[in-house]
Amino acid sequence: MADNVIHGTGKPRFVLPSSVILSDTVATATTTTVTLTTVTEAQLTQLDETHGLKGMGVWAKETGGTDTWGVIQSFVASTKVLTVESWSNGNPVAGDVDLVGRYIDLPYCQRLTESFTPDFIVKKMLNGNIIRIKRGFYYSASLDYGRYLHKDEMEIIRYLFQKSMNGCGFYPRRDNTAILYTVDIDPESAISFYQLQNHQGHGGVVINITGITRVNDIQFSDPTVLVANAISDSTDAYVMDDRAEFPTAD
Repeated sequence: MADNVIHGTGKPRFVLPSSVILSDTVATATTTTVTLTTVTEAQLTQLDETHGLKGMGVWAKETGGTDTWGVIQSFVASTKVLTVESWSNGNPVAGDVDLVGRYIDLPYCQRLTESFTPDFIVKKMLNGNIIRIKRGFYYSASLDYGRYLHKDEMEIIRYLFQKSMNGCGFYPRRDNTAILYTVDIDPESAISFYQLQNHQGHGGVVINITGITRVNDIQFSDPTVLVANAISDSTDAYVMDDRAEFPTAD
């Protein structure tokens, strides 16, 4: 399947900027955890109530001194242990660790439609000729979850629709970090939803986003892909909707 499409086969990811909500040091670390040193149980609990720790980024240094980061999946306040999905560049070592940035990982869309609108300056010359100067393209995308979206995903997309969110990064397929756009929600589109029969989930959810920076080219060829990050979990590749049918792959 991956050989037949460009840009990867992963799930969509939004990266929201934030200030550093906690700075600490690494006590110990494993391939999926980091234990903090000085923060207290009460402080971690308060941070979770204020910001929501699940989905926050954890940044530290690996053995060679370069950055390594992960996304918090869960935490235990009493032991000060943060669990991440994986580290981007190896396990952290003793040193500084920061909690900064929010990562919103969504399931596969029923359909992900990406669009590029050309940006032209049009000049009409004295002789009547029309010259169009192409300055680039503006990206936009529609993430269609119209047939089904679980309440857990409804909870995390709320961060996209906060007043303070003034632009974020968007990876259409998170296994390919070379494809990244700076976007915001489409100001012309409402967010709508309804409850499915027997309250088994939500329907009608379509997330429309638009680029806020212009791109020079449309990448119809596949740039470098980090194959190690590819999504290959067949157990949750596609969810069934309220009719017990598999949604169309994006």
